[in-house]
Amino acid sequence: MSDRHVRVGGIDWACTEMGAGPLVLFLHGTLSGRVTFADTMAAVTGPYRLVAIDWPGHGESGWDPAGWTADDLVAAMPELVSALGEESAILVGLSQGGAIATRTAIRYPELVDAMVLINASPQPPGPDAVAAVAAVGDALAGDDETVRRDAAAGLQRIFHAPGWLDAHPDAAERELQQMLAHPREGVALAARVPATYRPVSDQLSQIRCPTLVVWGERDPGTSRGPEMVDAIPDAELVVLPGAGHLATLEAAAPTAAAISGFLARVHPDQK
Repeated sequence: MSDRHVRVGGIDWACTEMGAGPLVLFLHGTLSGRVTFADTMAAVTGPYRLVAIDWPGHGESGWDPAGWTADDLVAAMPELVSALGEESAILVGLSQGGAIATRTAIRYPELVDAMVLINASPQPPGPDAVAAVAAVGDALAGDDETVRRDAAAGLQRIFHAPGWLDAHPDAAERELQQMLAHPREGVALAARVPATYRPVSDQLSQIRCPTLVVWGERDPGTSRGPEMVDAIPDAELVVLPGAGHLATLEAAAPTAAAISGFLARVHPDQK
């Protein structure tokens, strides 16, 4: 894997890249980061160019001090793909990443060759979730290290399936340190993005690319999977047993297997 930055909208976006072939772009969730995909990317089979980005305000990416919205991230996707030297991409999105991928496929159908949506609903998060994420962003932006760590740990307990944190203390600590490393001003702004989503359930029928819908069995939104598959014309569903919201950490190998199988079906020439 190699790390680099690309310039999008006057901001440096950090990314990690490996392999060669059709571009597969990995998009993480709010307050997470591109490292969330490291194990999954390493296990994906086939000749593909795999690129994971840090959203603005996360990890090693820059940000706009004026803030940004979900629509701004969607509008940035064509420039991001172009900055990576391509005209189109396969999008793999987890949570916020899947929400942005969905809206990109609706707004820019020519840009998206195929799509994998992991624990990503077409509906906006509820007001309690929006407020909770914003509060964690504010805590991470502060100076009190105990408050920052407690806030990150509290978010982990929400995002992960029961028992995963205790069973994987080293991975849990790495994830926590990743959240604590976000730029403080940027992460507070990034945590406001979930409040800007608009529902797109009634637009799912406009998606024209092959789509794999993946839900962790223990994610609260997993019941939406069949509805999404029914609404998207060319879609299939995979449910990951025992996995929670952050499936790429909890079930990296099964997630990679699902992605690899899907890519082999939509790009049989790349086997």
